[in-house]
Formats: sequence, structure tokens, C-alpha cells
Amino acid sequence: MITLFLLGHAGGSASMYPALFPNLSSRVQLVPLDLPGHGQRMGEALLDNIPDMVADLQCQVEAYVDGNKNDYALFGHSMGGILAYALTTALQETARMMPQHVIISSTCTPGRHHIAPQLPFLPDEELWVKSAGYFGGIQDQIVASRELMTLFVPILRTDLKAVLDWSPSPCEAVDVPMTVVCGDRDIVDEADVLVWRRYTTEDFVSSVLPGGHFHVLERPSGVETVLKNTLGQYVSGHGNCSAAYDPRES
Repeated sequence: MITLFLLGHAGGSASMYPALFPNLSSRVQLVPLDLPGHGQRMGEALLDNIPDMVADLQCQVEAYVDGNKNDYALFGHSMGGILAYALTTALQETARMMPQHVIISSTCTPGRHHIAPQLPFLPDEELWVKSAGYFGGIQDQIVASRELMTLFVPILRTDLKAVLDWSPSPCEAVDVPMTVVCGDRDIVDEADVLVWRRYTTEDFVSSVLPGGHFHVLERPSGVETVLKNTLGQYVSGHGNCSAAYDPRES
């Protein structure tokens, strides 16, 4: 058994990700890690910087690992990819049980990004519409909903600011194998993906999948295949993945 922790994109919830990958091995347990103010933790105060987000995620992972002793891997899309890498460096610094693998999707390396600096400072409606147009993959009816805009713009704005404000240490390689993917119509391109090679001392695999920046939502079978191939070396068996576990219930 291996646990795959799922880390979500800016403005989103990791809790939506397990349903995207219904055909993983039954020996892969999908565990979404929502940040405060996101998804199942919507009632909590938002965190406005990457270090605090990482500290929250580290507490969740360590509590789970201490209680279950399963091997685990990390998957993060967009901002979730930044968090997956930063969490791995934090775990490495504290000599905690390290992930078996880190899988990063549509994410530039630390200190690099394709977010326009003015984007988080736009008025609500302009931020909502321009973000949808820039990142793509958002259904028109969602963009047209003022109720959803009112709910999610504060989350999106806070997350985007956190990404832009993050000033990480110079290239810090992790001692964990890494797989990095992007879409073939993504704002994060193959050249961006290949820079990640410097950030691991172990095996590195890259792949370009069909789709835009939100290829994981538009065509999740591409990422699911990558997860199957990547995690297959750690588990055996077939069938549907096990039910998602909520680390806050332990």
C-alpha cells in the first residue's frame, strides 16, 4: 500500500482530485490535503504565505505517517506543485520520513512563474474573468456565476499573492525521485518542466500531456496514466483505488 497525498491548485480544493483518478490500483490510497479556507476547511482562516501553508501540510502528513507507517508520495498541480516541492524540502530538513516520489504538474520551478504581477491586485470581477481566461479550463457557467465569484475570489487572490511573494532559497535539490508533467497547450511548457531536473538528486522523468494548464481537469486520464506508471514500481495489484482518507479524522 502507498498513500498519495494530493495538493490542489490556487483557489481550488484538493478534495476534488480523488474523483479524477478512479482507475488507480486498490493499493494506492488517495488522500487530499486541503489548506485552511479551502474545500473541507472552508470555515478556517486563509493562510497568506507559502511557509505557513507548508507548515500546515507538514503537520497533516506527519500525523498521518506517524499513525499509519505507509509509504507515501506527493502529487501537486500548479500551486500544489510548489507546495509538494516545498513540503519535501521541509521534511528533508527535519529528517522526517520522506516521500517515495514527488509528482508535479504544470508548475514552474521555485522563483519562476507565469503569473502576471498585477493579477492578484485587480478588482474582483476582473481578477475572476482574467484568471479564467489566462489559466483556461474553467467552464463558462462557472465564470458567469457571481455567487461563485464572491466565494472564490478571496481564496484565489490570497493564493496568487502567496505564490508571487514566495522567495525560496536558491536551488535546493531533494533526495527523492521526481516526475514532472505539463500540457501541450499549457502556460507552463516543456522547457519549464525540464528545469526541475536540477531539483532532485534522484531519478527524473518528464512528460507532456494533451491539454492546457488544467489538463488534469480537462483530460485527467493523462495524469492518471502517469500516476499508474510512477506508483506501479511501489505497489502491485489492480482495481479501484481505496476511499480517500481525511487526516483530520485521526
